[in-house]
Amino acid sequence: SHRLAAVKKFTHTLKSYKVADTMLEHFLSLPSSPGHYTLPQSVLDGMPLFYLPPNQNKPVPSMEGGGEKGDKEYALISFWCHMCSIDLTLWSKWFHSDKIILILGPDSVLPQSILDSSASSSGRFATLLCQVASAKLYSALKVNSTF
Repeated sequence: SHRLAAVKKFTHTLKSYKVADTMLEHFLSLPSSPGHYTLPQSVLDGMPLFYLPPNQNKPVPSMEGGGEKGDKEYALISFWCHMCSIDLTLWSKWFHSDKIILILGPDSVLPQSILDSSASSSGRFATLLCQVASAKLYSALKVNSTF
């Protein structure tokens, strides 16, 4: 049993080295092609490069068709899709990240018009669209962040 545990640990270590070697090779290929780091206008205008469909853990390109082989978009998507697929347990090994907690609150008193006037007697609020709120948040992050 001790021997089996040692073999399993050795196999796990070899697998870990193989993953690390593959990731390092991938990272080193970044400067080899401007397509890996040149953002298309649609992304600069705020469209995300990838999105996660509901109940899935693999990112899907947001661009129509995911770009054709040979396109600048294809090089960008293929390079960063690999990055987006990194196992979460490996992120800390390859990336520095900080957890930022956002508490969104109004700067001033909310206008009375936020209440739906037709339903104000029932106390119902007007619908606030998540897409609108997230667009405002993404816009603020784009202005105040480096990437």
